[in-house]
Amino acid sequence: QQQQQQQQQQQPLGRAHSTSQIVVGAAACSGSWFAALFTGDPGSDSPIVCVLQLPTGRCLGHFSASREAVTALALHHGDGGFVATGAENGAVHVWRVPGSGGPCALLCSLAGHAGPVMSLAVAGNGRFLCSGSAKDKTVRFWQRARRDASFEASTPAALAQDYRQTDGPSLCCDGFLVAFVQAPRVGSWEQGASLWNLVLGKWERSFFRRDHSVHCVALRGI
Repeated sequence: QQQQQQQQQQQPLGRAHSTSQIVVGAAACSGSWFAALFTGDPGSDSPIVCVLQLPTGRCLGHFSASREAVTALALHHGDGGFVATGAENGAVHVWRVPGSGGPCALLCSLAGHAGPVMSLAVAGNGRFLCSGSAKDKTVRFWQRARRDASFEASTPAALAQDYRQTDGPSLCCDGFLVAFVQAPRVGSWEQGASLWNLVLGKWERSFFRRDHSVHCVALRGI
């Protein structure tokens, strides 16, 4: 019986891709959880997002990504764990991870961006979700009141309007803080970094340096 359960938990990935080549289109980690968007050869079955338990590789949940292209991926592990996906139409979808290897349930869809969501980050032990779009140059902050609740626009500040998407990590969170690459100030070419407090919903400070342009950010232990 245990062997049969293990086989069932491994089926979603194998069923979605019977081809010889599997490509990881996006990936995210949180604690011992690993989520990835798996795609196959052209003409193969639809892409699938699968959440795995490390180091065993046990499947915790999965869902089809065939409805719309996934442009970003974020993950939060543990009780109330979820996967967040960004879409080309500017939406952010949040999926509950069942932990049993079955299909993930769609918790909510968050609209607001005017273009593809290219960056996602989770903050505040899963309380906040941040999304960034290169087209509208904004970072939106989404909040939920409790673990089993849906996300919604946080107040008083739900929007930062000076975001700059880069080839590297341009948006990250730690605790209740979020940092992102900030667009150059008027009359200059150097990109900076912006730091926001999610609990207060306000900008904390910016970092700029002459002749130094920021292309990626990392935040830890502030």
